Amino acid sequence: MEFGVADAIRSRLTVPEHIPSIEEVRKDGQAQLDRCLKSGWAHEAQVRGEVKFDTSLYNSLRKVLPLHFVCNQYSPFDIVFGLKVGPDGSVGRHGMVMAVYFGAHASNNVQTMGQGGAIVSVMDFCFAIAGIVLTGRKDYTTITSKIECKYLKPVKPVPGVFRLDIKQVNGLSNFKVLSQINGKVGEEDARSRMTVEAELSDGQGTVLAKGTARQVDMAQRKRQDSRL
Repeated sequence: MEFGVADAIRSRLTVPEHIPSIEEVRKDGQAQLDRCLKSGWAHEAQVRGEVKFDTSLYNSLRKVLPLHFVCNQYSPFDIVFGLKVGPDGSVGRHGMVMAVYFGAHASNNVQTMGQGGAIVSVMDFCFAIAGIVLTGRKDYTTITSKIECKYLKPVKPVPGVFRLDIKQVNGLSNFKVLSQINGKVGEEDARSRMTVEAELSDGQGTVLAKGTARQVDMAQRKRQDSRL
């Protein structure tokens, strides 16, 4: 029983004549990311000394996270991770910049726009990576306890490459107390949580979506749960 939904959608939309294979998506993603790094906004950011990109991390993550929704071998995404450069030339604490490719299968099938779930999934994945990179704690593995995404403008065209900026708002590095457990506030709890923010843009200054999330250290979360 379809409840007439398929017919209602079919009456408004045109089914694409060609559905790209995952091999075609991979090839297009690499080509678009290469152009962005060589002549697009990512290239300009590097020339200005604002960002240092790492083109190998995402492929490494594909190998260690083969079943992850965002980076499995059938994923419609491709990502080049970058670190923002501070005024003193240092990297690692000033935020991250990602060049994110949204393949055709990450669209909402309407007007070549990015699908909402695809957008927030990429943010969620990159938040987790940022938890390791921005804190400098390789032992820090997070889960998202809360995430919010505001869609401001259509994310298009898809397929296409977009800019994702992430910054740490509080927690961990400055040990700001963020929560209360069993009526007691402690530094240990403050160290276990961080709040991060993201902006998805077209790379030319137009912000398309904003996200905020609270990340919780998995090991610390288990210790807290055991005391409840």
